[in-house]
Amino acid sequence: MSQAAYNTLVTQITALTTHLAMLTANVNNLAQNPPATLQIIQAATAAPTTHTQYHFAPNPTNSNTPSITTSQVNQLPPKGPKVVTPDKYDGKKQGNKAYEFIVACEQYIMLSAQQFANDNALINWAIGYLSKDVHKWAQIVLRDMALAQNQRIIVTWVKFKNLFFSTFRDPDHAAKAENALCNLRQIASASAYAADFN
Repeated sequence: MSQAAYNTLVTQITALTTHLAMLTANVNNLAQNPPATLQIIQAATAAPTTHTQYHFAPNPTNSNTPSITTSQVNQLPPKGPKVVTPDKYDGKKQGNKAYEFIVACEQYIMLSAQQFANDNALINWAIGYLSKDVHKWAQIVLRDMALAQNQRIIVTWVKFKNLFFSTFRDPDHAAKAENALCNLRQIASASAYAADFN
């Protein structure tokens, strides 16, 4: 297998894994709210859907199933820079750790925007990097998001981020930063100070 074909396969597996995580979260949410689930199922079955299967080798039993050839793989656009996913956030280290988690999420999102169809996908992806009690908090957020969507309330990444900060960021963050600025004496580089105030 060529390096390009291997890279394409890895990209597709990563995208499918992310999509599967989002679907799992959605199924868990639907299981918690049977009336909303029934409405969603009725809406989904009213509109026809199509599914495409991809195989990397010709499928002799079904010639109508598309297959991806090496020449098609070589025609794919070049892969962007590899972006590190955020570290798991468990909520125990509040303050800057919450901010650093959101910054890491937004950096990944910015460089991998094609993976996310909407803000709902962004939020579900970020929740996948929460652990312990924070993940329990996130399950409540997901349930509330599902209810909000049923009531036609728009849930955005910005709203999620603000809720996350109000829950996990140090409430005195701004006051502490202001106090530190007032007591600041230059004994290091300006970039070192900038890093301290994030």
